[in-house]
Amino acid sequence: MKTRIHHDSERYDETFRVGVEIEACLLDDNGMPVNANPLIKEFEGTKYKVDYEYGICQFEYKTLPTPMDRLLDLNTEIEGFIEYLDKSI
Repeated sequence: MKTRIHHDSERYDETFRVGVEIEACLLDDNGMPVNANPLIKEFEGTKYKVDYEYGICQFEYKTLPTPMDRLLDLNTEIEGFIEYLDKSI
């Protein structure tokens, strides 16, 4: 069994992909909810997929499914989203 695990660890499965979903709540300096609609609209037309969530102050960011050999690209995309979010707020 140990040999099989080592052998299979070298395999690359094209069907296995990773996607990330980040849900957040927009709050002011006092911790009070802020309408996320203007922020969500600001992301329209960008490469970042930001959408509405259940509450008025909530929003979500989703990435596309990414193959395992491109996880570094996924990390770079998330960093870019966080930088854009920081500038937008």
